Amino acid sequence: MRGPTLPFLAAITLAAHLHAQAPVGKGAWFDWVFVKAIVVPDSAQGVLVWAATIDSAATGSARQDYSDFFDPDSTVAWAGRARQDLDNTVPAPGDTTTWHFGPMLAGRVGVTLFLGRHWAQGQWDRDPYLFFQPPAGQTLAVHLFRDAATKFLGQATTQAAMGLIAPPKAGLIVVPTAFAPRQVSERQPLKYPEGLRQNNVIGDVWVSFVVDTDGTVMPGSIRALHADKPGFLEAVRAYLLGVRFAPSYDQNRLAQAAVRIPFFFRLKIVPTCCGVTDH
Repeated sequence: MRGPTLPFLAAITLAAHLHAQAPVGKGAWFDWVFVKAIVVPDSAQGVLVWAATIDSAATGSARQDYSDFFDPDSTVAWAGRARQDLDNTVPAPGDTTTWHFGPMLAGRVGVTLFLGRHWAQGQWDRDPYLFFQPPAGQTLAVHLFRDAATKFLGQATTQAAMGLIAPPKAGLIVVPTAFAPRQVSERQPLKYPEGLRQNNVIGDVWVSFVVDTDGTVMPGSIRALHADKPGFLEAVRAYLLGVRFAPSYDQNRLAQAAVRIPFFFRLKIVPTCCGVTDH
C-alpha cells in the first residue's frame, strides 16, 4: 500500500485525550494542540474534512491547510475499515518495514486520508498517526492517542451520513484551500474584538464563502463552519465584506469561487520594563 513520500512530516503532535467540541452549527470540531480539524456534512458536496496547522514555530514550517470533500458512502466505509484495522493485531515486520498503513480515502481534489502505525522498540505504536496527504507537497501527520483517533473515525461516520452529493451549481468552482484566490486589497485590517482582547480570550473562526466574479465576497454566502465566540465571527464577517480577491476563472471564463479560510485570533505577549503586556 502506498504511504507518504518522505520527508512527510509537516507536523507531528501527540494529542491529549481531547474530545470533539461542540461546534457552531452542525459538524464536529477537533483540537489537537498544534493541529485543528473539522468534519462537516455538506448539502451538495458530501462531507468536508478540513485540517490546519496553527503554530509555524512548533511544526517547523509555514501554516499548512488540508481540506477536501469526500463521498459520504465511501467515507462511512473507510472509517469502518480503519477502525477494524486499528483493532486488529498486525504481525511484526519481516524486513526493514517501519510503518503499517491502513485503508485510504481519496477526496475530490486529491487529498488522501489514512491511519498509520510506527514500528519502534520491537512493537507497533499503539497510538496511530492520522495522515492528510495532498496530491503534491508535504503530507501532514498527526500523532493521536488511540481514543482520539477512534473519536475522529466515529465523527467521520456520523457527519458523512448527513452529507450528500448534488449536481454542482453552474458557474461556481470549488477552490482547494491551498489555491484560494489571492487577496488584492482590504478596506481595513482584521480587528481583534476589544472586549475579547481585554479579557485575554483567544479563539478560531473557520468560514466558507463565495467570491463573486468582481473579486468581492457575496454577503449572503458567508457561513461559519466553526466559531469559538460570536464576537470573533462578527469581526471576520466585517473584514470579509471589505476584502477584494483576484478573480477566478473556469476554462478562461470568469467564475464565482467557493473558498474556505480559517482565522486564528491569538494575543501576542511583549516584554515591558516591569512585566509583560499584550497587544
